[in-house]
Amino acid sequence: PTPARGSFVQSLMRIGLAEGEARRLAQNSARRITILRRLWAVAGTPSIPRWSTVVDSRVLVTTLLLGSWNQSIQGDQNAATRLAGVDYGTLESSLTTLASQPDAPPVRRVGDLWSLVSPLDAWYVIGQLVNQSGLESFLAVVEEVLAEEDPSLSLSPEDRWKASIYGKDWKHSKALRHGLVESLGLLALHGDGARLQLSILPQDIASRTVSRLLGY
Repeated sequence: PTPARGSFVQSLMRIGLAEGEARRLAQNSARRITILRRLWAVAGTPSIPRWSTVVDSRVLVTTLLLGSWNQSIQGDQNAATRLAGVDYGTLESSLTTLASQPDAPPVRRVGDLWSLVSPLDAWYVIGQLVNQSGLESFLAVVEEVLAEEDPSLSLSPEDRWKASIYGKDWKHSKALRHGLVESLGLLALHGDGARLQLSILPQDIASRTVSRLLGY
């Protein structure tokens, strides 16, 4: 079982970590010892988990770049298949295989929601698989999803709370939007350390993408 956050932080502090660092590691490792070991290994040679070889690399990259999504939303499925290059049924089967692996797999499913267990750990393990083509597909998805306007704004202010009744629903889930924003942030902050196969600095790519979304 996963230890409680408080006891995990206290254990890290007992071995000499400052409270802030202990809390950061507890968050980034999802309080899993295997992930914690990988994060500690980042400064040297990261350990390669067994799950990294059980599915196609594009499935791993799709999981990494999306971060989280809701498979009951068609727009989310479309985004996932665009990155993976396979139909969603095939992708879901691969994800189920991946999530069932030992050695702290990177993704989990709760209901219809898929998400990374530890985004930072996933970037350092899977990031080296991200190439220019995969990143371009990701950026296209980012711009499509994050540029979507709130459909409820077409209603009068007093009717916006009834948006779903009028069929004014987002094409993509809040989970996907959150996952993409987090991936952009991790690309900027950790892209170099994650050894992405890119010809442009990751932080420059993230900065340009945000600028386009804001209309700069």
